[in-house]
Amino acid sequence: MSNAPATGRVAFCLLLFALSAAAGAAGPGTVTGRITDPSGLAVANVVVTAVPAKDAIAPAPAQPAGGVTARSDRNGTYVLTLFQAGEYRIAFEFEGFERQVHTLAVESDRATLDVRLELAAIPQTVR
Repeated sequence: MSNAPATGRVAFCLLLFALSAAAGAAGPGTVTGRITDPSGLAVANVVVTAVPAKDAIAPAPAQPAGGVTARSDRNGTYVLTLFQAGEYRIAFEFEGFERQVHTLAVESDRATLDVRLELAAIPQTVR
């Protein structure tokens, strides 16, 4: 008996796997996460903006070319889609909290970035 047919099938399967992995790496991806306040409670309606790291992040609601914007839901969960692999700057903004900007390397079709927002400083007036 010859192993040629079995070897050929294994090689074909490996080739298909390699091609699908290469195609997936070049395609769109998703960045997801959960946004909480200092006590760990979910924060809804946070504006989440992502741009390639080479570009500057503008304050919400402005969205630079090539950027993606989303809002967190009532569970504090957000989803940013249509990413290519690369490094991104992701800004989180909501009134009453300090703006945060994080840099994230998206190397596959899925990445996660959970954020804990900090309360903004309250300006004090001295009379």
